[in-house]
Amino acid sequence: MKKLYLILGAILCLLPMQVKAIDAPTLKDTIILVENAPIVGNAVYFNAYSAIKKIARSDPYLQSQLSSNDIEQLAEAVAKVHYVTEVDWKLLLSIMYVESKFLYTKGDVKPYAKNKKKKVLFDYAAIGLMQVNLKYWGHIISKAGLQQQDLLNNEKGILIGALILKKNIEKYGWEKGIMRYNGSGPAARRYAKKVLRIYKTIA
Repeated sequence: MKKLYLILGAILCLLPMQVKAIDAPTLKDTIILVENAPIVGNAVYFNAYSAIKKIARSDPYLQSQLSSNDIEQLAEAVAKVHYVTEVDWKLLLSIMYVESKFLYTKGDVKPYAKNKKKKVLFDYAAIGLMQVNLKYWGHIISKAGLQQQDLLNNEKGILIGALILKKNIEKYGWEKGIMRYNGSGPAARRYAKKVLRIYKTIA
């Protein structure tokens, strides 16, 4: 077991150079790294915990829905994903809040996106805290041996969203990369501005 952790540690040192593409093998390997990422003494965990509490205080409904345990689990997942992918943890929280208000893994909130007729789109669902769109990413998720419900797992859902975001930012730059996480056009530009407003309240 000790040898395994040493190997994982060595891989983590190289990871920012490795996590460039989103493909099934990369996703499978990265999930293992996130699951084994250290949390003890991780400053991002404490910062993320404080940031989530701060955001919740400004949103009475959210504050009524999130327990201290929920916040701890969210902060831990964000810290682990940040450790492995190096995606800005404040940006992850900002997108998560805009996409799902941190609630799309809780039983009282529908995990699937709906169309304008309020019908659940299982084939084109946007699922989890980061609302990963299965229309575009479902084939990779499936090839990695994951199912739709796996995106309701904090670590896996945040990780997949983070890898998509990382790819977009590397390709398009900071603000446009955030916009492309949502799509394109005026609605996506408004989305990016909303995300960045939340980001500034955390930073």
